[in-house]
Amino acid sequence: MPIDRLSWKEAILRALQESDEPLSCDAITRRIEEREYREITGATPNRTVSSNLTYLTKEGRVERNQEGLYATRGRSYEEDGAPDGTDASKAFSIKTCGLYWDRRKVHWAGRRELLGQQQIFANVVNFADQVGIYLLHSWNEIVYVGQTQGGRQRHGLYDRLKMHCDKKAYHWNAFSWFGFRPVNEDGTLGEGPAHCPFDDVVDTMETMLIEALMPRLNKQSGRGSEMLHDTGVYSQFARDVR
Repeated sequence: MPIDRLSWKEAILRALQESDEPLSCDAITRRIEEREYREITGATPNRTVSSNLTYLTKEGRVERNQEGLYATRGRSYEEDGAPDGTDASKAFSIKTCGLYWDRRKVHWAGRRELLGQQQIFANVVNFADQVGIYLLHSWNEIVYVGQTQGGRQRHGLYDRLKMHCDKKAYHWNAFSWFGFRPVNEDGTLGEGPAHCPFDDVVDTMETMLIEALMPRLNKQSGRGSEMLHDTGVYSQFARDVR
């Protein structure tokens, strides 16, 4: 069938029917794109597929197993295949990330933009105000671990990285980031879960990475170092224990 002739629900059902194993939400999206069941549109194709899977499940046409994989209702498989992706259903988790983005491709003067897209045909999203953890790379070395607490304080991901362009410009050439704010279908950043404060989580993650990686440009431990010690974390290896 020509591209864009199937609805989202029809494309999802066709992807499941032609699969030899249950599929995750991400795997269904990839199959729809690869086999051109319909045109991939919007900034968050995975979320669109997930929403339609919810409706199909309520309608009784699709079933979801304990591993978060989907199949058409009543279909059985000789053996469960290994999932090639998982449906992120936890309330608090890393929602988006960027790996080894080239610093030279970002406009650091004037426009607050960190542009990326989930898939090649998806809408472009601006992650400038993302909240989370970022790493600065000098080729294969992680030289700095930092955090951002979001756009309300005007210290979003873009702002923090721009500061390092001034202070540490000659020490890094790429960056990676892991964000807690999801992406809405219209391409804007959504809010994180209200029940889990960003501050404590980001502080702890930053501290764990600094303690484990010991980046040479981090001059001090992360903001959550006291919290780790308060929880009884052992800081020294016990030798010759008998």
